[in-house]
Amino acid sequence: PSKDITGTLGDSLKGKKMLLLARDPRDIVVSYYFHTLKRNLAIKNNEEVIHMDISKFIRHPVFGIKRIILFLNYVYDMRDSFSRFEIVRYEDLHYRPEKHFRRILNFLDITDINNENIKEAVKFSDFKNMRKLEKKDFFSDSRLRAVDSNDKNSYKTRRGIVGGYADSLNDEDIEFVSKELELLYDVFRYK
Repeated sequence: PSKDITGTLGDSLKGKKMLLLARDPRDIVVSYYFHTLKRNLAIKNNEEVIHMDISKFIRHPVFGIKRIILFLNYVYDMRDSFSRFEIVRYEDLHYRPEKHFRRILNFLDITDINNENIKEAVKFSDFKNMRKLEKKDFFSDSRLRAVDSNDKNSYKTRRGIVGGYADSLNDEDIEFVSKELELLYDVFRYK
């Protein structure tokens, strides 16, 4: 992909560990739509974005699904330039959080964490707890609070579900993003 997709990512990360957190690009693009429209104030004032519906957004050359797929493929193509490389899927973390959290810790060479601490960390980071903490402004960080507490789509913890893209896209849009998914490498297991 061109430099505008990747920036200087390749140059700055060569020789380092890369733990790539992947998520189904269909879910990413819908989440990114709400983030861009509801949370990212710098972009939110851009006239093009303000008036862009989700159908146009998913097809957009800068914001859309194709760019997300190209980025994931690009990072995977770079895997040999990292000292270590591993993919962790959001969906795996969602369904078996303790197992995959342990996998992440092992990748980071953190081996002295007992199972009870892992269970505690998973319980703390559960979506419902994160939403509760966001509502209370627990983290005292504007990046981790709702832009509008009355708009559930402006929360950082917007939905937290797997396959939620289907609730936000019409049949034609689902067909489009699923077709684009054919560009994604099989190693990600989203086809």
